[in-house]
Amino acid sequence: MLDRSPADPTRPPIVPEPELEPTGQLPAAVPQQRPITDELAQIDWTQGPDVAPASEPIAAQPRFGVASGELTPESVGRSAWDDDLRSIGREEPEGWDSLSWQDIDGDQHAGAAELPEPSPFVGVVREWGPVLIAAVVIALFTRLVLVQAYHIPSLSMAPTLDEGDRVIVNRLSYNFGEIERGQVIVFNKPPNQPSDANDLIKRVIGLPGETIEFRDGQVYVDDLLVQEPYLAQQNSTRTRSLSIPGCAQETPSPELCTIPEGYVFVMGDNRVNSQDSRVFGPVSADTVVGRAFVRVWPLDNLSQL
Repeated sequence: MLDRSPADPTRPPIVPEPELEPTGQLPAAVPQQRPITDELAQIDWTQGPDVAPASEPIAAQPRFGVASGELTPESVGRSAWDDDLRSIGREEPEGWDSLSWQDIDGDQHAGAAELPEPSPFVGVVREWGPVLIAAVVIALFTRLVLVQAYHIPSLSMAPTLDEGDRVIVNRLSYNFGEIERGQVIVFNKPPNQPSDANDLIKRVIGLPGETIEFRDGQVYVDDLLVQEPYLAQQNSTRTRSLSIPGCAQETPSPELCTIPEGYVFVMGDNRVNSQDSRVFGPVSADTVVGRAFVRVWPLDNLSQL
């Protein structure tokens, strides 16, 4: 039921609902306006950090004394041309490989004398000099410590070794092992022996503590016959002196010798033409240079001893 009482002057008038537009869309909402206040005026700029404006842009500094312009071989030393320059896209200047150090430093040392070009001989010496020195050192070490070549001066070891043959002696053989019967050894010449050679080469027949005896041209060791297929002539072992010196038995004898400790009894394979322990007595093991283990000359007679 409608109130049809007189209109109250204090009440706002009734506004009719807006009608829809023919397009069917509602009218745009009217934005509410807020009062404008001077908030920016309240900011105190003096409270912020002091910032000085840049007067000019910062320029990239040249590296290694090289200007930012075009690089030339003369403006940069090769030592400065490192990975840092390549990392920023710098490449080697054109013509760099054809320049020598004298060309690069020409401006700085204009008054200096030119470096002479090395001769081919100097280049060969620089390249092969270390190799030759190393070869000489190895040869000396081998010669003085490991092995040594010996020339056979006589026929005392025939037919095993002829005059003029060359053998290789292992100088370390008896540093790691004992002397054995039948081995061919090189030893220092005993004193007062008429021989032009400083060293002699013979075969070991008797060992320390054994008693060696000659009977009917054969050799017995501790009453046991020694088989000697290497002899130039069988049954050819004879006495060579009145008595054998340096033996350990009480009575010296030309046919019997007890070998002292630390000594060996040596003889040549050519028994009729050999100056050996039958003449100068047993040989001290301390004077043994080494064992002859191979014949290397002549080449057509290469063989192991």
